[in-house]
Amino acid sequence: MERNLVINFIDKLSCCAEEIEILLKMLETDYSKAIAALKPLIEETQSYKEISSAFLCTCIMLEKGYSVEDIIFCVRPEFSYREMAGMKLGLDSSKFSKKQLEKYSGICDVGMNQVLIGLENGLTEGQISLYKRGFGLLETITIREGLEKGLSKKQVKIYANPKFKLEQMNEIREGLEKGLTEKQIALYAKSDFRADQMAQIRLGFEGELSNDKVEFYANPKYSEWKMRMIRETFMEGLSIKQIEPYVKPEYSPHFIWFITECLVIGLNKENLDICFKFPKESINEDESLRWIFNEIVQGLINKIITMKEVEAFIRLPIKQIKEYFHCIKEGFSKEQIEFLLKPGFYIDNLKAHVWFMLKKGISPKEIEERATNSIVSEFNNPQKELLKALTN
Repeated sequence: MERNLVINFIDKLSCCAEEIEILLKMLETDYSKAIAALKPLIEETQSYKEISSAFLCTCIMLEKGYSVEDIIFCVRPEFSYREMAGMKLGLDSSKFSKKQLEKYSGICDVGMNQVLIGLENGLTEGQISLYKRGFGLLETITIREGLEKGLSKKQVKIYANPKFKLEQMNEIREGLEKGLTEKQIALYAKSDFRADQMAQIRLGFEGELSNDKVEFYANPKYSEWKMRMIRETFMEGLSIKQIEPYVKPEYSPHFIWFITECLVIGLNKENLDICFKFPKESINEDESLRWIFNEIVQGLINKIITMKEVEAFIRLPIKQIKEYFHCIKEGFSKEQIEFLLKPGFYIDNLKAHVWFMLKKGISPKEIEERATNSIVSEFNNPQKELLKALTN
């Protein structure tokens, strides 16, 4: 009768051959023990949270020689497989009694190993109580490590909260470990901030910026990059009053950086007003403008270009601004630059050839004469449209 119950029970589960082989072996060697261990599973199948996991854990513990009492202690209806395995691990350690293990059976569902590691490293029962259901393994580890590194229970409570993702927990923990005050931590220990945004606020405090400056850019609506640009601007010594007019939603982080770098090198308001003549659609083309802004700032610092020259090309399309700037750095005259930037020269092989000819000292007028006289071999492209582009 009991054998039929076991067979029917196994038939309803998705068991692998290895588990069945273990069970058959145990039925042959210690039939009574195997039946006693399986009895709760067979009689209360519906009450088990993970019946297949319970069966697997039972088979493994039978094979390892655990007593029926120990198996029933570990394999409980309300446990996930991790919790069953965790209780088994607690028994294996031989350092804790069942009474001690019972205290922690409902604390977390990531395995008893984190509880045991914490206890072995000197954590108290009160500290261990910060482990909670809902935390994954890595979240539990960062709670344990914070306690082990000397953070108080009150401090760890700030980030031991399921509303935070692991990366956010780590940012809060890092700030605490680096000595930030609870008031400073409170400014960014909010689920509204992503971890990378939290990092910019933390770095501001670590860089000894005043609270009002950090609060100025601690805005969940600002991207991490925008927050970084503002933070680095403050680190260069600018005040809130100086940069506040330029921190607007319509301006990209790169544009804000450009403006503030101009402030750093001492440009006046009149000079800065020129910067706002960039086409609005260009201001947010971050990747293109990043290079342009950097080159302009470096050019102004090194006196390669003047603000008057910046004003001359600032309204051009992005691609032409790059070319214009290259021309200035190469020392081309205004006449040469205007000639090279003709729209028709944006066919790469032609533009490169004209550039080379200008570098050789050939005048724009002579280049046009060569084109008019159809000396096409020098242009490495005999197509008529290229010749036409030269003379437009």
